[in-house]
This record gives sequence, C-alpha cells and structure tokens, in this order.
Amino acid sequence: MVLRAKYKCGDDIIPRMESKSSSSRLWKSMVKTKNMCLKSDNVAWKYTKDGVFSVKTAYKDIAGHMHDENEALWRNVWKLNVPQRMRNDGCYMSLGDAEVALKICFMLFAAALKVKNIWMRLVKPYFWPIFFSVDASQWLRVNLNKQMGLMNYDWKTSFSMACWSIWRWSNEEIFQCEKVNVDGAATNGVIPMSSCGGVIRDEQGRYVGGFVKNLGSCSCFTTELWGVVSGLEAARHYGLQRVIIEMDSLVAFNSIMKGVNDTQPGPSLLHQIHSLVNDDWEVSFLHIYREGNRAADAMAAFSHHASHDLCVLDNPPSHVISILEDDALGVGFFRACVV
Repeated sequence: MVLRAKYKCGDDIIPRMESKSSSSRLWKSMVKTKNMCLKSDNVAWKYTKDGVFSVKTAYKDIAGHMHDENEALWRNVWKLNVPQRMRNDGCYMSLGDAEVALKICFMLFAAALKVKNIWMRLVKPYFWPIFFSVDASQWLRVNLNKQMGLMNYDWKTSFSMACWSIWRWSNEEIFQCEKVNVDGAATNGVIPMSSCGGVIRDEQGRYVGGFVKNLGSCSCFTTELWGVVSGLEAARHYGLQRVIIEMDSLVAFNSIMKGVNDTQPGPSLLHQIHSLVNDDWEVSFLHIYREGNRAADAMAAFSHHASHDLCVLDNPPSHVISILEDDALGVGFFRACVV
C-alpha cells in the first residue's frame, strides 16, 4: 500500500504494475519479479538439471538406479590415475553384476589376508584394524575414500595398483599366453614372388620361435591367409595351448572373423584356419597396425628364397634381432594418418 501510494499506480485492489523508462531500478525489478510470478506453470523433468526429458534418466528411474548408492563409488573409480584396464576392472567390481562383483571383492579381500605382510608395508598402522577387519563388501569403498597409505602417495592409486598386481599374480596362468605375429609379402617384379613369415613370443616378449614359407606367386590377400595358417601350424609345432594371432591386414582379419563364405576369395584357406582354431586349444585374433608388426614383416620379407615347406626357426635371424629388442623396450614409431 505504501508503494502504491508513493508511485500512484491507481485505486484498484490489485494494481497494474508497469514500468516506464523513467521508473527507478527498484520499481523495474519489482515489476519484473511480479510478471515472472504471474506466468503459467511449465512441466519440467525433475531428473535433469535443465528440466528437459531424457531417455537415459527415465530408464535409470524405472530400473531403480536413479539414486544408486554406487554412483559416488563409480565416480571415484573412474577418476583413478591408473591404466585403463585397471579402471575398467574397478568399474566392473563397483557397477557390474552384483554377485560376480562381490566374488571379485571377496577374492581380493582373501588375497589381502594372504599377503598381509605386503599390505602392512603399504597401509598406515593406524588403519590396520579397519583394513583387515572391515566387511569384504565394503572393503573397496573404504579404501577409495580414505587416505590409508603409509607413504605420501595418492592411496586410491596405490591401492588400485596393488589390487591389480595381486589379482594378476593369483591368476598368472590366465595371462600365460604366447603371441604369434604373422605377415605376408608379395613382389610384382618380372617374376612375382610371395612369401609369409612370423615370430612367436611368450607373455614376457621373449622370442620362442619363428617361421618362414615361400609361397611362389599368389595375391596379397592369399598371402596374408597363408601367414595365419603357417602361424597356427608353427604354434602347434611348439605345443602351445593359448595363443593370440596378431596381423596387420584388416581385410584378412575381417574375413576370418566373419566366418567362411565359399563365394569369397580363399575359402579353402579360411576352412583350414577355422579347422585349426577348432582344435583342442585357445586361439584369438587381434588386428594391429603395421608399425606394431615389424618383426613379422621382416620375417616375411626374408622368406622369398626359403623352402616351399614351412620352416621353423628356433633362433631369430640377425636382421630381426634389433626389431625384437625394440619391441621388448617398447620403442614407438610415428604413423602417418590421412585426415
């Protein structure tokens, strides 16, 4: 009433509030606020910050995950300053299948008790009672939320690295697989020549064996498939039970992964590859870039004058030794990419 009398806005019970260019800033702000309050209500989605509906939040609400207690834990795991594979394992433990995640937690917790001397060198004595007595289901959460490390390092990172190492040690057999790098080489000279070759290394990157094979004259695609066949046969020669075949030919890799189609090139070789894979052993295929397949490329180039039969080399050729040493040291190479 005082303001209405002062600004002479009329005698009506609910006065009209209008601002003019000459009105004071106080009056303009009051008019703006009143007009905003008189606007009609709008529908807003409460699960998003901007009020706009999203399928993601709707699904989380229906599934009962909107107020998931693990959300903060997941964020802590995702922010860990560790290699990606460790971060993925942490996310799986915190957000994966509850039963499996709990089993992993219990396994790590049990391992922690078995390697108690190691943990006692990492954890502050003040936190020993909590670390070794807390319930296994809460063990991960406690360690990611407390600075329990004995040294002045980020405990979340140290704890994650230690868990990964313990899990790796306890499942060492799973990681003991050999890697077979294969490649093919073809020349288009006066006399076309094709060959294939590769190297076999253990889980530590140590040379196990190599192989070469002269193929005469054939297409590049056929050469790559022969490299895979020869690599599998060489792995069998060494009695390996768990191998990873790495190749830099994406066309050959896709053909193998899609299965055998008699209308595509090289069906007989693809049949032979799948027949070898289906034997009593574990074989997986991985596509890599050429820069990571230099040792196999050198072996294939060395094979033009080799025998037409598969030749297994227990010792690496002299021109391959330096490449194997570079791979063991993790020497990187630039790769040209078309943008």
